[in-house]
Amino acid sequence: MKSHLWIITLVIFAMSLSSYSPLFAQDDFDADRVEKAWLEWTNTERTLVWAPTITSHSGLTQTAKIWSVESEKRGEMSHKRTNKSSYYDYKEIEKWFSNQGLKFKNVSRKTFSESIGYGVVKCPKEGDCTDALIVATKSTWRFFMSEKWKQYAPHYKAIAMPEFHLMGVGVELDKSSKRYYITVHYATEIVGDKPAVTPKVTPKTVKVSMSLEEDPFDIILPTSLARKIEVARK
Repeated sequence: MKSHLWIITLVIFAMSLSSYSPLFAQDDFDADRVEKAWLEWTNTERTLVWAPTITSHSGLTQTAKIWSVESEKRGEMSHKRTNKSSYYDYKEIEKWFSNQGLKFKNVSRKTFSESIGYGVVKCPKEGDCTDALIVATKSTWRFFMSEKWKQYAPHYKAIAMPEFHLMGVGVELDKSSKRYYITVHYATEIVGDKPAVTPKVTPKTVKVSMSLEEDPFDIILPTSLARKIEVARK
């Protein structure tokens, strides 16, 4: 009996490695597609204002994801890194980026920018939420774009800033409240040779009850893998 349990444990562990991201719990959406949509919207606007094409950077994508995850935990979107920080404390945010392993080149007194937003998303009861998320986050994009002809336009300026050449988009979902949290990080150039950041994010897990012949047992699995097993059992 024990040998059978060891076999099942090893099989489940192998399945986890093949389907589980070491950086974040596996999402119910394709983060790459969401970022690709934002890149397309951004570059369409940048072309109209003669700004150079902007490209995605894995480090910025990761930092954007980290901040969206943190915002979902807080239940609010804010730029404040600490309770004592001002709403957009440039030095604090710069220090936060540095702690994640990212430093930026100063180009005409420009280095980075952070845009944040949240809204409601209606994900399907089963399956992938990517299409719904792209549609939902487009409302945040439109809000950023609504600043185009305004005197105070921090979000739009980040979109069109010619000094920015890199960006990353990170999204986190709270299905209980049907809310998304999105962070967009823009930057000039990454300097230094530090490796990509390794975010400290607690994986989303669930306890699954299983049995082998007459012996029941519980095991903790990533949520996405637990769903696959549940479907297979049906």
